[in-house]
Amino acid sequence: MRPDASVSVPRTGSEYSKGLRTPSNRARPVLGMLVAAEIAERMQLMDWTLEVVILPVSDIDRAVEFYRDKVGFDLDHDTRTEQMHVVQLTPRGSGCSIVIGDLPAQREMAPGSMRGLQLV
Repeated sequence: MRPDASVSVPRTGSEYSKGLRTPSNRARPVLGMLVAAEIAERMQLMDWTLEVVILPVSDIDRAVEFYRDKVGFDLDHDTRTEQMHVVQLTPRGSGCSIVIGDLPAQREMAPGSMRGLQLV
């Protein structure tokens, strides 16, 4: 057996600690746990905020008219090209915006399918 064949913890400063190579197949779960633990630790230190919600609509212009003119959202941007139309609106005083448009991912969502969304 090679000297490093039974090692299950990465070596500091080596390819092993960077996750580029593992000394054996048995080491992979240990590396995965180390990476998962590091990610979990970083997530606890991060200040998470929800800043954008994609809202599927059937008529972009009518939705802009409703949210801007009737509800009072601020129009952050309205970008229109030959390929797409994307609009971002934000309720006054909110850190979270809605985005409506016709990008491929937005077209996959059925208009009116958003349920239980509360913007405050």
